[in-house]
Amino acid sequence: MQKGKLTTINAESGFSLIELAMLLVILGLLLTPFLHFLSLDRHQRIVATTEGNLRIIDSALSKYAVRTGYYPRPAVRNLSRSAVGFGQDVALASVVACTGGGEPLVCRTNGARDTSADADSIVDPVLIGDIPFAEIGVPQKFILDGYSNRITYAVSERMTDTALSPVQDDWGAIEVLDGSGGNHQDTNRNAHYVLVSHGNNGEGTYSSEGGLTNACNA
Repeated sequence: MQKGKLTTINAESGFSLIELAMLLVILGLLLTPFLHFLSLDRHQRIVATTEGNLRIIDSALSKYAVRTGYYPRPAVRNLSRSAVGFGQDVALASVVACTGGGEPLVCRTNGARDTSADADSIVDPVLIGDIPFAEIGVPQKFILDGYSNRITYAVSERMTDTALSPVQDDWGAIEVLDGSGGNHQDTNRNAHYVLVSHGNNGEGTYSSEGGLTNACNA
């Protein structure tokens, strides 16, 4: 009697391997859409944060140009939050030549065209670096995208020259191209400045603490 009782309890209270397998399959089917929802929600929050910060910076830069007659130069990219000069526009003497992306200092590269800002026939230069948040008067948290990486600021150099103030609307020398080299949103080679979030892999930008997030590929 006792042995039969034990056999009956074990058979009714346990799970066979087939039953466990079926349970895991059911749990997987239930969790998959939930995890997908969490992933989509996280992505949407990242995009919303990035777009919101870009709008704030864009507005501050435009107001700065209206107020002063020129745009600020970029800030150095690899400074820590406690470093002297963090968030300040850089002096021209400290600008270096761009060599491929991700330079820690503010760098200079050729723009897309020559403008009427000067009398030469050489394409106007562009400066690339960090957001000079202290200069334009926004809290430092807004210089980060949704991935907590720093947003890059590129600006037509002639439009940062205080001696040429007030800058003219047709002095922009930046064209935005997509990955295949096509014109992006018809910028027509005359954008005053661009703001860039480097996306999930963070290639070519710096973290909130000033370290290189990920080196540019080639």
